[in-house]
Amino acid sequence: MNDNQIICFLEAAKEKNFSRAAENLYQTQPGISRTIASLERELETKLFVRTPGKPLELTESGQIYYEAFSNIQKEFQSARQKCDQLKRRSSKILRFGYASGWTISHFLPTMMNVLEQEYPYINIEVECHPFDNLFQLVLQNDLDLVLTIDNRLFNSPQLERKPIYQLPKVILYPKYYPPMSSPLQLKDETFFLIDDKTAPDMDREATKILQRYHFSPKIKVVKNLATMISMVENGQGVAIMDLWSQPVHMDQFDYFTLDDTHPVVLAYRKECENDPTILSLRRTLAKELLDLIFNC
Repeated sequence: MNDNQIICFLEAAKEKNFSRAAENLYQTQPGISRTIASLERELETKLFVRTPGKPLELTESGQIYYEAFSNIQKEFQSARQKCDQLKRRSSKILRFGYASGWTISHFLPTMMNVLEQEYPYINIEVECHPFDNLFQLVLQNDLDLVLTIDNRLFNSPQLERKPIYQLPKVILYPKYYPPMSSPLQLKDETFFLIDDKTAPDMDREATKILQRYHFSPKIKVVKNLATMISMVENGQGVAIMDLWSQPVHMDQFDYFTLDDTHPVVLAYRKECENDPTILSLRRTLAKELLDLIFNC
């Protein structure tokens, strides 16, 4: 018994006519008749009542085999569809990016585990890139979804942003300094900032933040994170950064949490707004991120 025999039998039973079954299956009428006769010999039973000039009728045995073969065909088609879906899904890659310089190990591994359990058919690739590159990488289709600080300099109509968290800013200082109860204790220090092309007014913003504590700081902008770490570590001053910045979690530093925050967003291309995978992943990322942060 083979697939062709079963298909010919089911089509002939549906059409009650060998000729119409042959047309539907792009075969010849004699070929269909021979195939059915061969199947009957294998099953050792007649499947049709053949009366000249009348439609084919299933025998009692034919009806039993028709129901059995119909169910098998339906189950086979369902199994094939499911396997095709798994095959398509297994080839899907979600490219998730976040800002380099962040330490997000307190929630990223757990978040990834949740995503892998809920979406086992998606291969999730994680990449780190500078803040000022992330939005552009999404627009270029090099990343699908990014977690980063919102920045209206990248106000592209092609970009969708979803607010996810208000990230506190902190003042970083050497651990050998006395514990800080107020930034006013640091009023004589130099406050370091990292040069950031996406935030041209950052020195003005930092001044505004610290003026709320009743002093105007001395601000110095340095080229990169390594320089800033070196300056602070060697007692040359303190630094303003956010709570997820890597130096905040280094053993040689301590920090004071400010009241000021900046918004963290999930960003992706607007053309993906109705993509069920992106929507589901956004909801899961948002929920897990907030749950984990609030439980820290």
